[in-house]
Amino acid sequence: MQLDLASRDCEFKDVTTRMRWLMLNLLGNAEDYSVVPIQGGRSFAMEAALSSFVSQADKPLVCISGIYGERILKILRSGASKR
Repeated sequence: MQLDLASRDCEFKDVTTRMRWLMLNLLGNAEDYSVVPIQGGRSFAMEAALSSFVSQADKPLVCISGIYGERILKILRSGASKR
């Protein structure tokens, strides 16, 4: 069984800090970027990114080769109707 840590536990904060540092170093330029961990099921992170960074004026290209691409298109269409 995996370890379950609450978000306010010191160990959780340490693990998150290390993970963010490792991701930034993987990018190769830790000074110009930040990492924001997002937890959620299935396409939660993708929905958060699409609704945050894609404006109504943008025309994203969605490659659909299965259910995941269809879900992305659905997210983009539903977000466009709200803007």
